[in-house]
Order: sequence, then structure tokens, then C-alpha cells
Amino acid sequence: MNWKTCLKARLLPKNAGKEISLFLSERKYPDTLLFPYETVSFDLFDTLVFRSVREPAAVFSVVENTLQRPGFAQKRKAAEARARQEKHRRTGSWEVTFEEIYRYLKDDSEAMETELAAELALCHPDPVTAALWEAVGRQGKRRVITSDMYLPGETLARILHRCGFQGWEKLLVSCEYGVSKADGGLFQVLRREVGTEEVLHIGDHYESDVLSARKNGLDAAWYRREQVQKSVFCAPHGAERRQA
Repeated sequence: MNWKTCLKARLLPKNAGKEISLFLSERKYPDTLLFPYETVSFDLFDTLVFRSVREPAAVFSVVENTLQRPGFAQKRKAAEARARQEKHRRTGSWEVTFEEIYRYLKDDSEAMETELAAELALCHPDPVTAALWEAVGRQGKRRVITSDMYLPGETLARILHRCGFQGWEKLLVSCEYGVSKADGGLFQVLRREVGTEEVLHIGDHYESDVLSARKNGLDAAWYRREQVQKSVFCAPHGAERRQA
């Protein structure tokens, strides 16, 4: 954990949520483990599902190669950066939609369709969190998905269905609310949507999924996909956080 993260951890409000320990078997999740929560919120990318590319931006290279358009990947990155800067200038929010990004690519419908198709094809379920998802459902808990993402909820729902996930109560996406997990606003939306019962959020990004959730009164568990044992666990203060 770097010094900035350590400082943020120390500055958590007194009513901050807890970090909890949840160890998952790589092959099986025991039904006997009971959560003291009415609602469990899951991050989407790199928690419930992962892309079979080295980094998220590699999807743009897939589009570039599919359409045989040299330089497209770099233009796509630049378009997203411009869209975020302009959105922030106008509204104070950095959250943008897929359509807002593509306005800086002249509303290129062919590229938009190709990128959406690539996202669907490249996403796969994480076997550990998929087992956890089913176990939470069997225990009768409410399941919510909370994601910082520019893709629309309809597309994310298609990805989830394709990866075998069903039964979520709500799908909260940053681009549709103009706030994010990172800035805490999406966790406030989550709290309003599910009511006042105990909520646990699980995600892979220590700052956005753990620290920010705790700052906003939720309990949080940190899922580290790169670990050999693939466990959701309580990150001790002083541990090195996963790189975003």
C-alpha cells in the first residue's frame, strides 16, 4: 500500500464500514458460511467477470485489428480522454457514456458495434466469484452489481447473462448516474436503492472497492484475482494494494 492509500485509510470517518475476511476455495464455496448481511454488492470487471486480454484498453486493439484500421486504438483512447475532460468541464463529473465517447469518433457505428461485440466475446466468468454469487443467492441474500463503467447497463446485463450470472436485483453503473465508486457517489446510490440494511461490497480495486465503500458506511472485502489461491480477503493496513 503506498503512502497515499495509507493516509486515506487513516482518514476514514468514524462511522466507516469494516474490512472483512472471506476466504474462498478455488473449487467450491461452502453453503455453511453465513453472511451477516441482507445485501451483497459485487464489482463487475475483474471480480465477477474478466476479459481475456492483458488490459482493458486492449479491447480497442481488437477492434483495430478486426476492422483493419491502423491507429484506431490510440484514437479510441484519446476520444475517451476528451469526453471525460469535456464532461468534467461542463458538469463536474468524469463519468461518460459509450455514446459520449464515440461522439469524438464521429459516431462511428461500425466501430461501436465491433467494440460491443468484442466485449461480449472477451468476457468470461471468474469461477471463484461465480461460486460465491450462487452461494449468496442460495442463502436468500439480495445481490446487486455496482460498476464504474462507460458501457450501458443493457450491455453489461448481456455480458452477465452470457457469463451465466442471473438473479441480481439491481445493476448500478456509474455512467448512468454521473457518479462513481471512486468518488463515493455510486455507493450512496447503492445505499439509497437497497435501504438501510447491512451491505457488503466485494471488489478487486482496493481504493475504489474497499476504501471508498468503507468511507461511505459499507463493509467491504477485497478480491485479489492475481493471487494463486484467488481469495477474497481482508487486506491488512500496510499491505501492497492491487494496481488499478
